[in-house]
Amino acid sequence: MDNGSSQKVRLNSVRAAIAVASAKGGTGKSALTVNLAAQLALLGRKVGIIDADADSPSILDFLGLFPRTVVVSDDSIEPVIGPLGLEIAEWNLAAFNSECITAPFPLDGDFELNGGREPELTSSTLSKLDDFARAVRFHSRDVVFLDLAPGISAMRQAAQSIELAGVIAVTHCSPSALRATANLLKAAKEMGLQVAGIIENMNVYYCDGCRSVRALLPRGDAAELSRNSGVPLLARLPFDPRMADTVERGVLFCKEFADSPLAKQIAALAQKLLEAINLQRPTSFASGGGVFAPS
Repeated sequence: MDNGSSQKVRLNSVRAAIAVASAKGGTGKSALTVNLAAQLALLGRKVGIIDADADSPSILDFLGLFPRTVVVSDDSIEPVIGPLGLEIAEWNLAAFNSECITAPFPLDGDFELNGGREPELTSSTLSKLDDFARAVRFHSRDVVFLDLAPGISAMRQAAQSIELAGVIAVTHCSPSALRATANLLKAAKEMGLQVAGIIENMNVYYCDGCRSVRALLPRGDAAELSRNSGVPLLARLPFDPRMADTVERGVLFCKEFADSPLAKQIAALAQKLLEAINLQRPTSFASGGGVFAPS
């Protein structure tokens, strides 16, 4: 299917751009994105994240990076540098306090002339994901994750704007979430997107008091969704309440609780993802989108 690829943005100095999508909110997608990115960095990869949820950005908060100064020149945006060398670009610059932005223009649309001309970047052009992605200057990244807003329309917008190596679909185990995810996977295939796999988040939790494994939500069957869609089930991750605590504190769960079952499974997921997108070896510089391994 032709998605107008000639008009899509190829992220600057990025080998593989991967959209992290969910059909519904509440799947823990953003917290998982942060920790998956961190695990890849611990494996020696250079990783970035675009927080593409314009209405409810959270990645910088989850990494303890808000507020930070964002440098915007006439034609480029410098990502914020986070722990483990992660580079973060927040699409919604309006989420920043104006004191945290170094830019030749205000964000209210009343543009001042800069050297006798309007700057190339304005708040109106940055409202479009492709223009924002074109302006971000990542520094030799192996992988950049796009943390999308929930829903199929957000995935479609990303697919139309940016050259993607593929998509990861994050869901939880409730029947309604799995039904919605089936629709998202169908839409991804109709868009011609490669789907790396499904991640079933918050599958079970470990009860310390009763020393047993309990279901957290009404149980659907992610394995059946995988079979019916032909998309691999990459992981079934347990719920750990400490994950929510760490993102609120702006620290990495996978470092603070590295020996937990959840952190170990995210580490295994990171290795599996590298194999899926042919990034077993780190690179010092590569441009363009990555390619999924043949099935």
